[in-house]
Amino acid sequence: QAGIIFAETFQWRHHPQGQTSRDLVRAGRIGTLRLIEAGFSFMLDHPEDVRWDPAMGGGALYDVGCYPISLTRYITGQEPIAVTAQAHWGQTGVDDSVVATLEFPGDVLAVINCGFILPLRRYFEITGTEGSLHVNHAYNPKDDVAAEILRYGSDRELVETIPVGKHDSYTLMIEDFHDVVLDGREQPFPPEDAVRNMRVIDAIYAAAREGRRVTV
Repeated sequence: QAGIIFAETFQWRHHPQGQTSRDLVRAGRIGTLRLIEAGFSFMLDHPEDVRWDPAMGGGALYDVGCYPISLTRYITGQEPIAVTAQAHWGQTGVDDSVVATLEFPGDVLAVINCGFILPLRRYFEITGTEGSLHVNHAYNPKDDVAAEILRYGSDRELVETIPVGKHDSYTLMIEDFHDVVLDGREQPFPPEDAVRNMRVIDAIYAAAREGRRVTV
């Protein structure tokens, strides 16, 4: 309405690491998709940090849990049907760690975890009936590390190491946004996607607080 172009800054979606992972799944390289496991955590040991403030939208799920949630939706190309979750609440009242299970159509499950009281972890693993894909440097890959995807077989043997090169995901995101603003290219991830991701976050919070399965 205001003529403003809006995009959520999930920079990892603009990096070939995530794009290649999705392409491999869709090409059937690990068989039929069954499970996604994804985590993002780090030690937030500064008590004055705004992310500990409930009045400012603090909490691990808002800050880092949103990334693995977006990944599961991106890889499946679908929205979860329902969620269950457990959370640990810190001294300020915000969640400092969360584990959630997302149920997707087609008998696909995703288990995500996030936290402010856990060591640095940025990973995802995608498992199908014939193997799996594993990525260690997920969500904010930069150009100082050569990103790669590990593909395992059904007996957990390493079948293939797939290099995706050195790219700064933030730069790629800005370049894509530049193309949308200045060249009129269609947005790869429209604002509605941010709303759908937030709907899942709301459902996870409700499931954790109420101890029940919540329909999304």
